Amino acid sequence: MILKKLIYGLFLISINAFSQPQISIDNVSFHIEYLASDSMRGRYPGTHEDEEAAKYIANQFKASGLKLLADNGYQHFDITTDLFYEKNNTLSIKKINVELFFDYIPAAFSANDSLTSQVVFVGYGIDDEYSGSTWNDYENISAKNKLLIIIEGSPRSSATNLDVNISIYDKIEIAKKKECAGILFVSGKEQNPIDKLPPIYILPGTHQEKIPIVYITRNIADKLLRKNKETIEHLEKKINTENKAHSFETMSNLSLVTNIRYIKKSTHNVVGLLESTDSIMKKEYIVVGAHYDHLGIGGILSGSRMPDTIAVHNGADDNASGVAGIIELAKFLNQIKDTLRRSIVFIAFSGEEEGLIGSKYFITNPLIPKENIKSMLNFDMIGRFDEENKSFVLGGAKTAVEYEFLLKGIMTNTPINVQLIPEGTAPSDHVYFYLDKIPVLFFHTGLHNDYHTPFDDASKINYAGIEKILDFASEIIINLSRTEKIRCSTY
Repeated sequence: MILKKLIYGLFLISINAFSQPQISIDNVSFHIEYLASDSMRGRYPGTHEDEEAAKYIANQFKASGLKLLADNGYQHFDITTDLFYEKNNTLSIKKINVELFFDYIPAAFSANDSLTSQVVFVGYGIDDEYSGSTWNDYENISAKNKLLIIIEGSPRSSATNLDVNISIYDKIEIAKKKECAGILFVSGKEQNPIDKLPPIYILPGTHQEKIPIVYITRNIADKLLRKNKETIEHLEKKINTENKAHSFETMSNLSLVTNIRYIKKSTHNVVGLLESTDSIMKKEYIVVGAHYDHLGIGGILSGSRMPDTIAVHNGADDNASGVAGIIELAKFLNQIKDTLRRSIVFIAFSGEEEGLIGSKYFITNPLIPKENIKSMLNFDMIGRFDEENKSFVLGGAKTAVEYEFLLKGIMTNTPINVQLIPEGTAPSDHVYFYLDKIPVLFFHTGLHNDYHTPFDDASKINYAGIEKILDFASEIIINLSRTEKIRCSTY
């Protein structure tokens, strides 16, 4: 009860004492119109326009009174944009001619390696820990230092209660835990009747695994199974008909060389610190973040909802709106910094659209002691405030013990409706903070027809709505900076 009174009391102080400084909606508009202009060409990571956006944000942070961290505000990291297969890639089976691109191809995320190993067939490559059932393709099989043949997909069986959407990445994690030497993925006939290798796409978020991973045709897999008098087609039918695993060691060895050259480009998180003057709590931090990257000019695999259209995807709502918001929050809070007890770290993330790369990089390479981050607020698409219902979405509302009472107090005195979502796992930059047991709040005005299309323009932004959201957010940040304890609550 004492804590609750303290939090609510602090909220009342924040309303009365900090009424003079104002969030500048004119500045918000200026930031969005610049970042979402055609000249910025969609702010795709690793491009000149990406650099220009980062420079603009760093300058705004500096002008807001923030101390730029890392390299003048830039936390550099690389993203993969292309790859080439070197000439020495080989897959060798005794007395059998095997051709790269026709019979096999290393996955875009394969490790570079050279090895010779016995081949083991492990069905769909699932164990009971992942499947949530008694199904275990690894039962009574030693996968250690072996090359594993794994069928893509999941067993077609209602009796197993398997998640039919188990991903290839889950299978890789399982195999790595079994200490295998590498993986040979093959598609069953039911999934791929014509026995073609999958197309290899390189995405900016692609990372290299620690083991070689290769796609092979059924024709090649059948040659490896020939001494055991088996084929992939027969094994696929057998597993799905009998509803049980059929794993075994083959009588074949295989030599493999994987050598992929990755083309990488540099991008940056932009990071600034508003340091508190409180001698006790200034070494604790509230992180305020938003991603500044977008989809460039679109195209296939860009994430555009109009992949056949090559045009600038301006990303005004997604997420120039969030970046403009945190810039203006930095300016506002700098004017009242003597009232803040915890320090505030502002981060404009890159690589969000490519798989939350920038936020993951920050949380694994923190510029401040990670254990001292008490809360993370993420602003992603805050530009389409619902005027009819006067509402927006706030995710993560139950990820801290103290959030419920704090939010209740602030919402009592705000003219807008806040749709509270308890979970902290929505797919945006706060996720990796929450997975590291840091409480999060996610500000979001919802998806719309212009999302991930060339029509997400500055002219469609609800600037008055952004002002309401930032006023609400500023009260939360003020209170979080002064609350004695903020404890993560897993939800």
